[in-house]
Amino acid sequence: MKLLLIFLSIFCLSIGQAEENAKTLTTDTHPEKFWQFVQPTGRAQLKVLFWQVYDAWYYQTNSQQALRLRYLRDFSKNELIKETLQQWKRMELYTDSHQKWLDQLVYIWPDISAGDELTLLIDAQASSYFFYNNQLIGSISAQNFGQDFLMIWLGEEAEYPDVRDQLLGHKSK
Repeated sequence: MKLLLIFLSIFCLSIGQAEENAKTLTTDTHPEKFWQFVQPTGRAQLKVLFWQVYDAWYYQTNSQQALRLRYLRDFSKNELIKETLQQWKRMELYTDSHQKWLDQLVYIWPDISAGDELTLLIDAQASSYFFYNNQLIGSISAQNFGQDFLMIWLGEEAEYPDVRDQLLGHKSK
């Protein structure tokens, strides 16, 4: 009986490890599936006055992180870029590098319609990939870009601390 229990324990551990390996392989070879295999750390909705702006999900593992936004209103890419610039300036992060990144985003980001999703995935090498409705649309390989971009939502100086706390999985105060 003990031998059977030991065998079953080893078998179950092997299945669990195989599932974890499959998850890692899938997210490494198909990064657009990352947020489909990993539970979100947190979820939030941004509302400004009485307007719902977007639903947001933040995902994090030891080697990757992603921020997925489902927009609830239409935005031009120029509006998104302008808002990104304003947030970096407000947080006193803006440098010449940030302007270069914004110039790249002009060619990456599309105009957004209500219901569209824009996702940033940062891989283990700190490269950043953008997905529009789960399709890869571009990347920025600068090591600091992804973290500086996430600071808009997750940093201590984030404009909407309640959204930040929800995304990070913190309990509401």
